[in-house]
Amino acid sequence: MLVHIIRLMMNIRLCVSKCRRGSENSMEQCYREEAVKIRRILHTIPEEGWQEVRTTVFLIRVLEQYGYQLQYGKEIHGVRYGVPDQKVYEKLHERNKDVYEERFEDVFQGYTGVIAQLDTGREGEAVAFRFDLDGLAVSECSGKEHMPSREGFASQYPGSMHACGHDGHMAVGIALAHWVMVHKEELKGRFVFIFQPAEEGVRGAKSMLTSGRFPHIDRLFAMHIGLGMETGKIGVGTRGFLGSEHMNLYFHGQPSHSGNAPEEGKNALLAAATAALAIHSLTQYRAGIARANVGIMHAGTGHNVVPGEAVLGVNLRADQEEILSDLHRRVEETVKGAAQMFENQTELEMIGVSACYDHVNEAFAAQAEKVLKDAGFAVERDPVFGASEDVTMLMRQVEEDGGEALHLMIGAELAGNHHSGSFDFDESALALALDAYEVLIRYYAAVR
Repeated sequence: MLVHIIRLMMNIRLCVSKCRRGSENSMEQCYREEAVKIRRILHTIPEEGWQEVRTTVFLIRVLEQYGYQLQYGKEIHGVRYGVPDQKVYEKLHERNKDVYEERFEDVFQGYTGVIAQLDTGREGEAVAFRFDLDGLAVSECSGKEHMPSREGFASQYPGSMHACGHDGHMAVGIALAHWVMVHKEELKGRFVFIFQPAEEGVRGAKSMLTSGRFPHIDRLFAMHIGLGMETGKIGVGTRGFLGSEHMNLYFHGQPSHSGNAPEEGKNALLAAATAALAIHSLTQYRAGIARANVGIMHAGTGHNVVPGEAVLGVNLRADQEEILSDLHRRVEETVKGAAQMFENQTELEMIGVSACYDHVNEAFAAQAEKVLKDAGFAVERDPVFGASEDVTMLMRQVEEDGGEALHLMIGAELAGNHHSGSFDFDESALALALDAYEVLIRYYAAVR
């Protein structure tokens, strides 16, 4: 693995020497090639949320080489949901010991991600770009029909995969950061590159926002590859993000012998099962979309033991905060009722949250649309995301602080569905995203 990183560093140094300032509507080929190389290396090391250790170290080293001021570790995090137990980090330390340095100790304890900043020294806006880091617990296809396997850059971690395009997002972020640094004399204001961990399970954005160290941003751009956007098109002003809550519901009963003394038991499995069935009946709302899913259920220790403990893993979604809040309230009441039926005690543990987001800053979106169309891009306005993404937490915060936020959908042909083992995307999407971001930067942050 270290050989891959060293090879990439050599490629980046070569790219630095080769790159020149190009035309105003097309990112230099060097950066496009860099994005593909980086994407393929990152694809080999998918790491799940709060476990993106090697990924974070890689980002830090590359961004340091470019000359950025970096924040990472505990200083960029606050409230963290859904953190793995210490045994996971012991295994991660062993797996990644070849890249360990004392300064990365926080990273090795799960404080992953990095924020990179460049101040041009010229008055202007703080323009930010957000990219997500984490992979998924998905086994990657090994057949030759799957391009990463055929070309030799499939996941090296069994059971984990970049199955949602985050490797591509990071590659765009790194190549774009490189371009900005090389062209900094043409630019004004401050640039912020947010490499956010733990998007899957909607956990990382809240942690960064509650750190007390999140930078002020005037203009935030975010993106996602694929999700039904036609190849070669750019969706501007994405809306229809569902708010999401991930939670664990714990039921504490009383174990007993199922044959000798069943009446002394307080069955946590039955309490949890009753709650699970009821939760799935709560999503009928005339005013909007509501979703509830009990995706995990663990209970019991033996065939002849009345289960004393149980846990449900539950996900709630809605397109309106009022619906999501009401759905949460009804779930709590349902759980309380099920627990009372079987004389159980309960606990609720939040492990992830994202905001509903169904509005678009019309002036910002219309302006960006015109800028991109004038540069020759095919643009689709107001695409619907139709799922959850915790970038909405960042977008909402920026807007509440007086800034503006805009989400882009980058069109790409997909070889398989998102979150599947056959997922892959047309790598031309990387160049499309880079070209679009260059045009937008030149419009909003170029020295006139």
